[in-house]
Amino acid sequence: MARARISKPKVRSGCFTCKSRRVKCDEAKPVCLRCIRAGRECAGYPDSLSYRLQVAPANDSISTYNIPFKVPGSQADRQLLHYYCSQVALSLASYSDPSLWTELILQRCHHQPVVRNALVALSSLHKDFQCEAPPVVDELKRAHRLVASPASLTMIAKSHRQLARYLSRPDASADVALICSVIYFICEALLGDSQQAIWHLDRGLVLLKRSQLSGNFDATSSDDPLVPRLTSLFEQLDCQACTFDDQRAPILVLSPPPELNDRASIVPEQILDLGHAELILIKLQNRVFHHLVSSVIFKGKPLKDLPQSLIQERLLLVADLQHYGDLLDVFAEWVGYSTESPPSHSGGFDERSRQQWKRYLLLRINYHTFYHLIKDCSMDFSLNTGVPSAPTSEMIANIKSDLEMDLKIASDAVSWILPRTTTPQRTYTLSSHLIAVIYFVGAKTTSATTRHKAFELLAHPSLSHSRDGLWDAQTASFFLTKMTRKIRRGPTLISLTTSGMQSKYDESSVQHPDQLPIANCKGWSINLALSIRRSRRCPRPD
Repeated sequence: MARARISKPKVRSGCFTCKSRRVKCDEAKPVCLRCIRAGRECAGYPDSLSYRLQVAPANDSISTYNIPFKVPGSQADRQLLHYYCSQVALSLASYSDPSLWTELILQRCHHQPVVRNALVALSSLHKDFQCEAPPVVDELKRAHRLVASPASLTMIAKSHRQLARYLSRPDASADVALICSVIYFICEALLGDSQQAIWHLDRGLVLLKRSQLSGNFDATSSDDPLVPRLTSLFEQLDCQACTFDDQRAPILVLSPPPELNDRASIVPEQILDLGHAELILIKLQNRVFHHLVSSVIFKGKPLKDLPQSLIQERLLLVADLQHYGDLLDVFAEWVGYSTESPPSHSGGFDERSRQQWKRYLLLRINYHTFYHLIKDCSMDFSLNTGVPSAPTSEMIANIKSDLEMDLKIASDAVSWILPRTTTPQRTYTLSSHLIAVIYFVGAKTTSATTRHKAFELLAHPSLSHSRDGLWDAQTASFFLTKMTRKIRRGPTLISLTTSGMQSKYDESSVQHPDQLPIANCKGWSINLALSIRRSRRCPRPD
């Protein structure tokens, strides 16, 4: 009696020669030993990850799946992993180095079931986010919460339990836990729970910091390409969480203690490339946030009572940001980038160069808005004397001009970078900064025209139902609207006198409520994280 053939999964990772001959490949590298023994020339192996990602179709409906490796589990799991390869990875990698999401994490997914199942859960939740009907106007209070499917929530809970079991093993690796930390951060951001998202992020940041101190996850010495890219992502998200919640101090300290003690500049003499420019700005932002949080105890005190060291550090930070802006201008001129118009194919820019230009434009927006915010906090300081000076009409005009420029660049970015559409589309990116920039401009401006333009941008079809990391466009628009209504009902405003003390704003001198700055509305915070927490504890009808 003939024995039944044992069923085995088809191997798709063999060399081209063995595939064409329909024989099993031994997958020896760099050439197949089976071909060598048979006297044949081995044609080599496909670039499994990048090749599959390039050819994977980007359709919403999945009829077939094509993933880089054989995956255990159900057909639904394999389809979701295909969905990750074709849509989620490219969405998360928007306007940044794509290799982390499209290659490196997928490689860990091949060998680590914990990472693979976390990606499957993320894909299911992302699919819920994409397929959910955008909320209508009268549902804005719930716009920041996603009603996920029971299957997605079950997958997330299962992934959490699997990670807990993995971490109890003696051979548990830090990189697996860090990858899962970022994935869970994204999952909670998609669900609209920013507080829980930051909790997952903070746990990952603490682990990253501990691993760096022990030398197990050092971006400067590791040969693993995942380490510097994942480290950079954590540094970006650490700063993003601080912009979302300005009461939060960064977990990471990116400036070594000697630099902080000596008050030395952390900006180099030149920018080498776009990635280098991004790393410098992250380092500057990290230092600024540490400085602002440490100096909050002096808020409202006259300038004469402030420590001289605090004043000097504030002025040095402003100078560093100014120097960085000058270097960014030089770099842009050197590579031919412009903020006036997008590069054209006729000008010698291929598609990769256009993507790099988009990345530069978003970096420019992020820098310019951040520079304005720190400069606004420092306009009372005199660089030469360190004594208070009254805000002049020229200073106020410069701030207004800065805000208008921020909004113009953001408006251009929405037109040039985001997909052109006439119907609202739900998209999720990780670090474009567009929603945050528009929100802060709308909150800080005293111009009704500028504020109206900010609302128009948040209502743009390409942006109105989007999320970027922790930032949700509809939530930002909702709270800006609520702040504006509060002002129109008769706010109490605050401003700074020449002594630095807070005093009541002379409301009789203001003719139009729309010209009042939302940021000066006493009793209302432009801290979006705080506003969301308050609204959930004490929901009130408008």
